[in-house]
Amino acid sequence: MLVRPRAIVAALALVGALVGCESRREPPPPAEAPKLDPDVALAERARDELQKRLMGRVMQAVAEHGHAEAVEVCSREATAITNAVGEELGVRIGRTSPRTRNPENEPPPWARELLVDVPTVARHARDQDGALHVIFPIFVGEPCLRCHGAEGDLAPGVKDALAARYPDDHATGYAAGDLRGWFWVEVPPR
Repeated sequence: MLVRPRAIVAALALVGALVGCESRREPPPPAEAPKLDPDVALAERARDELQKRLMGRVMQAVAEHGHAEAVEVCSREATAITNAVGEELGVRIGRTSPRTRNPENEPPPWARELLVDVPTVARHARDQDGALHVIFPIFVGEPCLRCHGAEGDLAPGVKDALAARYPDDHATGYAAGDLRGWFWVEVPPR
């Protein structure tokens, strides 16, 4: 079979033209970003707001009076702060852990089902009525060790404050990065 040079040149020109046309096409429109479920967004907002307010108040107490006072502040104010966030955002919200400090922090029945295998990522489920249930993990940060760490990590006075406020405390002995527990959020049906 004999291939003529003009045939090769013509074929290359055709390929070049096709490639050139391809590159001059309008780019496809950008894909729409997936829309976040508004109930999930609300649950995340509630979690973020509760975390911000609780940590802000605890760190204020530490700065003003030390870690032992932070235990006192947490025992007196955490429930009210949690309830205020829930009321403001129209959700039920709380915290829980397999090793609770405050016995009031037991999870609601629906959360127990999501926590059965101790997840380290957020999970959510919907009830038949449309209510959204979400859990978000809480990990121990370095500053948390002064009240939640091993005995040698606890700040001065914390052990005594815990014994006075929470005689059945199970929330110490953690290391930085450990799973401490979960925020739980219930968004009612809309």
